[in-house]
Amino acid sequence: MKNTRSAKLFTDSALIVLPMLMLLLIGALLSIQGPVSGADPVTGAIWTTDPNGERVNGNLYNKATDVYIMGGPHKQGAAGLPDGVYYFQVTDPPGKTLLSTEDDIEDRRFEVKNGEIDNINGGTHEWNPDTTRGHGIVVQLWPFGPTPNKGGVYKVWVTNVDYYSPLEGCFGFIHSLSKTDNFKVKVQEVPKYFELWVTREISELYYVNFYVNYTIDGDGNPSTINPVEPWTRGQLWFARTEGIYDVYRYETTFVRRSYIYWKFYMTNSFTWVSDTYGPELIDRAGMVNKLIPPVPLKTFSLTIEPPIEDALYFANYTYYDDLGNPIGGSHTVPLTTRTDNTFSGSAYIAGIIMYQFYIEKPPGTEIWRSETQGPETIPPGTTPIENKFYLSSISGYKFEDQNQDGDKDIGEQGLGCWTINLFRGSPTGTPIATTHTREDGFFRFDLLIAGTYYLSETVKNGWFPTTSLPIGPITIPSDAAVEITDQNIGNFYEMLKITDTSDYRCPLSWFDIVFTPSNEGSGRYKFSSTNPGSFYFNVVKYGTAGNPVTILANLPPDQENAYYDSPNFILHHTYIGSSSVVDVHVYGGRLASPCGGYWIPDWSKDITSLFSITATPNGKSVTVSGNIPSTGIVFVTIHIDYQISGSLTRAQAQSFSAFEYTFSVGSVSLEFPVNTVKLPLSE
Repeated sequence: MKNTRSAKLFTDSALIVLPMLMLLLIGALLSIQGPVSGADPVTGAIWTTDPNGERVNGNLYNKATDVYIMGGPHKQGAAGLPDGVYYFQVTDPPGKTLLSTEDDIEDRRFEVKNGEIDNINGGTHEWNPDTTRGHGIVVQLWPFGPTPNKGGVYKVWVTNVDYYSPLEGCFGFIHSLSKTDNFKVKVQEVPKYFELWVTREISELYYVNFYVNYTIDGDGNPSTINPVEPWTRGQLWFARTEGIYDVYRYETTFVRRSYIYWKFYMTNSFTWVSDTYGPELIDRAGMVNKLIPPVPLKTFSLTIEPPIEDALYFANYTYYDDLGNPIGGSHTVPLTTRTDNTFSGSAYIAGIIMYQFYIEKPPGTEIWRSETQGPETIPPGTTPIENKFYLSSISGYKFEDQNQDGDKDIGEQGLGCWTINLFRGSPTGTPIATTHTREDGFFRFDLLIAGTYYLSETVKNGWFPTTSLPIGPITIPSDAAVEITDQNIGNFYEMLKITDTSDYRCPLSWFDIVFTPSNEGSGRYKFSSTNPGSFYFNVVKYGTAGNPVTILANLPPDQENAYYDSPNFILHHTYIGSSSVVDVHVYGGRLASPCGGYWIPDWSKDITSLFSITATPNGKSVTVSGNIPSTGIVFVTIHIDYQISGSLTRAQAQSFSAFEYTFSVGSVSLEFPVNTVKLPLSE
């Protein structure tokens, strides 16, 4: 039998107990919300709206980024939020899951004036003017994460900053002191961030722009690569600085559980495109795709011929923007790796640079610096060229050219403390460098860049060059370091030089000596020959073109032979034509003798008619007067014949082999040996 009493009692008890349980539950909820004594509830209203503030309580939105919040009266006479400063947050409907996790609470702080939202703190949330009412603003709730609610429902909370209590309520928002509004989003989107971390040398370029191109996978299958065309381009903007990097950011949203592709690139200042990344699964909110563009390794090298002993080598570069303005200070690269005579060093560089090379000796004392090179553009992720620089040298000897042939021969000594001048581009003007010869006559110009060079000397009084000056052009290439040697410069001291040329053939002609018995008897022999000697006596004078010149040549008189003790053995001279000198010629140039070792006149430059020629009555001297021609050379030739008279003993005749003539011009004198071939004595 059913126990009705018990059933009745149960029913009555439930009716009594249920209100009591409700009261207890309300009390518990109130205790969770925290103390509220002295705090006034938030009055007025908030609601979600569109980006223009046109919709009121528009609870259904296509995308999460379409949801904005506004406060204030939406119709005449309605109450707005009290003036003050407020926080907002987005959660799921019951307030168990905080979805506003992508920014700080201070970035969700706004101010209400005259019952309407007036401004929003920070730069995380976009805002627009409330164009519907013509005053106030509307604030975007984005970014926030996806709701766990299967219906796609969210809740927005607003509380006064004075009521915010981080350790109480719903993530610091006490329900009784907050305003809330629910809304729904059709598509579950999550925020996504792309960040490009670049150095200051790139971020400060005037025209540079940063972008990300992205798209979704067409079939949602990560096993197949199926990006949807066209790709979407988003421009990254400066967000913050992290150490040596400036961070540029782009924010967007993607549907949860979709797959995406993306790549970064830069434009304008130079072009750089990253690799393409993806497919990537969008499985949570706030994913950040970060990339630091790869910075290339740049090498500088300096090749020098010859290297400078105990020197230190460096490269120095500075970043510049697109307008030629420096970015930051300079950077030094020690060139410490040596391969043969090349010194190199490397640094990681991306941007626009200008650079120099320099040398120190001793450390800290700069002895050379190149001109500034560049500008050179080095995009990230590229393989830059090696910056090569070459330094060459030119060297030679300053020497006393004893035989005046212009060549440094064995035995010819160097001349120390002479000034050597170096010209670049032109042999005239101001030299780019001067140096002094060492004691042995050596000189060298170091640290020379590519170009055309010329050498000259500062001539000392009494000295005349035998090398055609200036020496050049001497070409130094642009693609190698070279050591150019043997650029020798010859000089001789005498203002006058006298030489013989043996009738301008090779050395003095040999002639026969025939001794026959003399009419003196006593076994003496006299010289008799049908081949008398004949040669030319030369005087060379150097000077400045146009200056007057006088040459007085003293010819050898008839004299006893110094080698034989015989008062009757006399050297006789016959001057062509008569007892006076008439066979004299003047030339304005010189040529190398085909036999080597001395000069001969340049026959094509006979200037005898321009000079006055006189001889002494006895024919033993001649004077040549005129002006030095444009060549700077006066070459005088005097033709002389000679004969011997007298007699020798048989022994003297048998030993006779040679004799000498002595000539002089001023203080300069020269002895000429006359070589002979002796035939048997004639009986």
